[in-house]
Amino acid sequence: TQAAGGTVVTTGLPVLLSGLDRQFTIDTHGLIEYFTFRRVFGTKTPIEEIDQLPPATLSSIEPSGDRSDDIYWVPSYEPKDWNRGTLVNKLSSLITTILRERMDKSTSYGLLLSGGADSRFVLSLADEYDISAYTLGDWWNREVDTAHQAAAKADAPFSFLRRGENYHRSV
Repeated sequence: TQAAGGTVVTTGLPVLLSGLDRQFTIDTHGLIEYFTFRRVFGTKTPIEEIDQLPPATLSSIEPSGDRSDDIYWVPSYEPKDWNRGTLVNKLSSLITTILRERMDKSTSYGLLLSGGADSRFVLSLADEYDISAYTLGDWWNREVDTAHQAAAKADAPFSFLRRGENYHRSV
């Protein structure tokens, strides 16, 4: 944003807002997005007068204060006409390749296994590795039970890590 002495650049709005002696206008929709998602979508911010740089932008500020932006990449949306089976096979192949590149069969690993699909999917593709599964929770609930069942099906040792009673107050 512009200030009396020139242009101000920062990576954090709180620093910017506390360091400038000027009034700003709150963008209500932007503020709601920020409080909901901890970000504002696009290049907007919760402050009407302040925008973010677009992704993949090189910005230059001349001594005169003139700014030029060079956007070197723009995402493109190119939908594919794939069926579910093709997508599952492609994703399985990609994750299997990643596991082979990052893991060694002579090493033991631990996997934070939730009841969610992502970690269960990784566990199902890592069956040739020595993996122990760990699930963190406040009590043995449905998610822990799902993780336990997935670990049993994958023949992976399972440990339930119960959070202490002060866990939420200390986070």
